[in-house]
Amino acid sequence: MNEYLGFQCCLKINDALYFPSFRGNGLFRYDGEEVECIACFEEKGVKLFSGIESYGQKLFFTPFAANRIYTYDLSNKKISSICYDGHRSGDFAFSVLYGHCIYMFPSQYPGILKLNLVTLNIEKINDWMYGDFKKYQLEDNAFFKGEYVQKDDVIYAPFLNASAVMEFNLNDGSSIVHGIGVQGYETIADDGKQFWMMSGNGTMIVCWNSCTDEIKVYEKFPENYKQGTFVGSYFGKGYVWLFPESANMVLKVDTMTGGVTEERLYSKVCKHKWLSYSLWSSSFIFVAREKEKVLLCCGKSSQVIEFDVCGNKLKCSRLHMPREISRQYHEEPDIEYVRFRKIKYTERKNQRKFFFESEEYLLHEFLEDVERDDKVEEEPWQDLSAGELIYKNIL
Repeated sequence: MNEYLGFQCCLKINDALYFPSFRGNGLFRYDGEEVECIACFEEKGVKLFSGIESYGQKLFFTPFAANRIYTYDLSNKKISSICYDGHRSGDFAFSVLYGHCIYMFPSQYPGILKLNLVTLNIEKINDWMYGDFKKYQLEDNAFFKGEYVQKDDVIYAPFLNASAVMEFNLNDGSSIVHGIGVQGYETIADDGKQFWMMSGNGTMIVCWNSCTDEIKVYEKFPENYKQGTFVGSYFGKGYVWLFPESANMVLKVDTMTGGVTEERLYSKVCKHKWLSYSLWSSSFIFVAREKEKVLLCCGKSSQVIEFDVCGNKLKCSRLHMPREISRQYHEEPDIEYVRFRKIKYTERKNQRKFFFESEEYLLHEFLEDVERDDKVEEEPWQDLSAGELIYKNIL
């Protein structure tokens, strides 16, 4: 069991932070000092949800890996669920609360889901899939990554699988698909005059003026930049910050000149190794804009970071989970990490092979996993001192 908690979505109510755990089915409340597990969802898995909205005395959870919409009643502390048709793995990328309705924008789901919070009626909006979107679609993959810009009653969301941006009207559900460039996009930030977007392959930054349709492309990056994916962005003080998922650095874009530099405040975070206590194999798994601050959750370092843009400083912490709390919910083991470590061990000749798990196993469960996995070769015991053994098994 990982001793640190992380999240892919969260919501602040008064001074408390509510969030579902990144790797499990627990719902948590953090008051700035202590972490409390307040409920558990019926389903188990990693990245169950991609969004949380608050309406009345209830929290509504937008499903990603989960196969239902869940609600949590703050007054009676009970969890309930709402079914919808056509569930598939990785349904929704983000959600927007507008009036008494929640709009859930798709990752893999074939349409936008509109949930009326008064009647609980569900409407699928998918007419946009058969119009201009088809002209700009690049592949049959996830529609949106998860970042958007809201201007009053209009949402601007870049497509990941199309060279376009959706302009969606929350009042009547109408939409316009704007063709932009020749690639899909992962992030979008608004400087008040134009939008700044990172391409899906991390090779270019595109600036788009929605009024004139003018497009500028910036492809010059810092010398040590390695291409990769990005999870979010933020505009402030004349700059756009781009936060990486698999890319190796946080980028800072001067919106006056288009110059791109590395934001060195995050150097240690981005260089952090993938370890047993890591949440995920990426630098960042969550980015949220909060006025002049940015809230981030880190994958490899398991840190929660508050970025003060005006003060140009970071406040880093970890949501530590006491062992008694960890027994209240189910956490999925990091299978990818176990595979990663096995590859690393195999690459090193004359190294002893061993397992390090992120959750507690009963002996018969562990043996079943080993039996199902690749054959493990046992090396003969070497008559070495304890110090020598420790030294030889250090990564």
